[in-house]
Amino acid sequence: MALEAVAKMTMGQSPRGSSYNEDGVGMPLIRGNADIEARRTKQRLWTTQPTKKCRAGDIIITVRAPVGHTAVASSSSCLGRGVCSLAAGSDNRFLFHALVHTEREWAVYEQGSTFTAVNSDEIRRFAIPWPPEPFQRCEIALALDHADDLVDALDRLIIKKQAMKQGLGEHIFAGQMRLSGFSGEWSDVALGDVATVEMGQSPPGSTYNQSDGLPLIQGNADIQDRSATGRVRTTQPIKICAPGDVILTVRAPVGFAAYAPHSACLGRGVCSLNAQDDNRFLFHSLVFAERDWAIYEQGSTFASVNSTEIRSFRLGWPADEDERASIARLLDAADEEIRVLKQRRAKAVGIKKGMMQELLSGRTCLPVAKAAA
Repeated sequence: MALEAVAKMTMGQSPRGSSYNEDGVGMPLIRGNADIEARRTKQRLWTTQPTKKCRAGDIIITVRAPVGHTAVASSSSCLGRGVCSLAAGSDNRFLFHALVHTEREWAVYEQGSTFTAVNSDEIRRFAIPWPPEPFQRCEIALALDHADDLVDALDRLIIKKQAMKQGLGEHIFAGQMRLSGFSGEWSDVALGDVATVEMGQSPPGSTYNQSDGLPLIQGNADIQDRSATGRVRTTQPIKICAPGDVILTVRAPVGFAAYAPHSACLGRGVCSLNAQDDNRFLFHSLVFAERDWAIYEQGSTFASVNSTEIRSFRLGWPADEDERASIARLLDAADEEIRVLKQRRAKAVGIKKGMMQELLSGRTCLPVAKAAA
């Protein structure tokens, strides 16, 4: 079904630049993708001379690169020329899901174009899946809204747990909180006094490949979710880390901490640290000390640290090994809780995508009896 057959469209028109402000005076201005976050419009600029307007709940589509990104208007707003709005009455929620489902089909307008944009005629002709019966559209929208609600709830829970872990770690490593049963001294130690430092050295580029040898850790790009997994391999590793070693970036960004889930080759953008039984405590300590490396980035075009600077880096270190182990277990448990929540979120997103494929293609229909009740 063509968009013009199911929705009223309003193309954006930028107001005068002199009317823009960041003080909340006038009407929020939606200019493009930068004013969209998590499928909702966000307020960054306001205008006292709005031209074209949308209502809260209207569907917003970007008409300039990236073309076709879909969101919902959080409030009545002014439409800049980088967006348009669509209103389909009671079918707004179905229209939103249908447009999200078909976003990739706008890519045809981006091929061979330096500055991608679509005009009103192209938007009006854009085809979307449209079940013939209103109750079908209502039930599909409701089912997909429920799926979105689950993802949103998990997002909020993940953010809450991350904030709780951050606060916990900051209090522990700042000395503002002690775990029950521990009262021993903490020492200010040099990193080289508690861990063995192995500086990286890049192997010959001709040995890089995708399947043979050891994973190569070259820098921050080879770290994901604090795990140094690598993107390429090398058949001639020079410096090697062991599973469980702490990985630290030594080139911009300096001091980003991760761990090695397996043996890997260390490129010159990283080093490995081994504190034996204290590796997990060392990892968490370095994560919460990352901002302290900023001194090495001041006034430098290309920030880096050498082995001497790494070995002399100062950390708080409990004298009691049981306290170090207890802190590590507590923060590991917090990380595991967050990891499980992220897995649940990924599964929920996958289920929602599957629902969209089935319901918006017509391959699966919701029960008529339930919809008609």
